Amino acid sequence: MRHVTRLTMFSLAFVISAVALVLGASGSAAAVSCTKTWDGGAATLSWQDANNWNPNGLPTTSDNVCLSTTAAVTSSADVTILNLNQSAGSLTINSGAFALTDAVNSSSVTNLTLNSGALNGAATLTTAGTITWSGGGMQDTGTTSIASGGVLTINTGNNHILGRTLSVLSGGKAILTDTGTLYTNPGALLNVAGTFDVQSDNGALVNSGLGQFNVLSGGVFKKTAGSGVSTFNIAVDNDGSVQALSGTLYLSAGSGAAHSSTGSFSATAGNTLAFGG
Repeated sequence: MRHVTRLTMFSLAFVISAVALVLGASGSAAAVSCTKTWDGGAATLSWQDANNWNPNGLPTTSDNVCLSTTAAVTSSADVTILNLNQSAGSLTINSGAFALTDAVNSSSVTNLTLNSGALNGAATLTTAGTITWSGGGMQDTGTTSIASGGVLTINTGNNHILGRTLSVLSGGKAILTDTGTLYTNPGALLNVAGTFDVQSDNGALVNSGLGQFNVLSGGVFKKTAGSGVSTFNIAVDNDGSVQALSGTLYLSAGSGAAHSSTGSFSATAGNTLAFGG
């Protein structure tokens, strides 16, 4: 280990037949026409209660689902739908695989909690609100995107499995606060143009296969809490800023194949930024 001390905003709108909007360059997700809408008709909060939907019946693989009430909806079994647009309330995934399959139109959430199970599918899921990742996995070929103003909090002592793209866009933030570990499976790619803030003594470990953590230009990867060692044995390519502001931030796997870091590395007095690989 060694000690280191050292087009403006726009929106683009189209009309594409019956589809309302497509994902814009700002990272905000757009709505598609709802084919199944939560109305809470069963007077429960379960996604798996068919009478909570309009029209009645559980959402299926061909549905664009809308959650627009203040209900705190929970899901506890496998779900496969095309698209999700949550504009109010909250959605908590307690178990099962929750798959979003529309790879063309972005899904969106304002308040999502993943307690267990998995977020799956080929779709991009975008938030400018909050995603709380308390356990389970984010898998498959899709992308979880944290837009400007959005916050992803990785918390609790449970382990978390990343096997897809996680993008923290400019103005977005990811916070690692827990005592569990973030494991990366094949397909894991972290792109940070916003902020990735480590507020614990944990890090990210490669579970199987290789992964890549890219700190993009303008992005910040920092450790701000915890007096111990946070180890990232995933390759970290830094074209932004990596900062050890508390304890030790240990990057043990180099920059990754065909990557060469051009960003800044720094550690404040009494703290350590260490390298391996």
